[in-house]
Amino acid sequence: TIIDFTLSRLKKDGCAIFFDISTDDGLFEGKGDFQFDVYRDMRTENGNNWQPFCPHSNVLWINYICKKFMSAIK
Repeated sequence: TIIDFTLSRLKKDGCAIFFDISTDDGLFEGKGDFQFDVYRDMRTENGNNWQPFCPHSNVLWINYICKKFMSAIK
């Protein structure tokens, strides 16, 4: 599987369904991979409110994936 929906968000019939990661301190304190920086950047942008759609978080993840691919082919 290339996509992990564990921390995904979706909206159905006007109701946002999401996994609230605001209390998962380990996710934001992680080190050793750029993905933890992405989580911290997302938290800064959304004010630790994970319910609303924040399209820039998709850009952050696309950037992460591109960097991982580039480092893998070097």
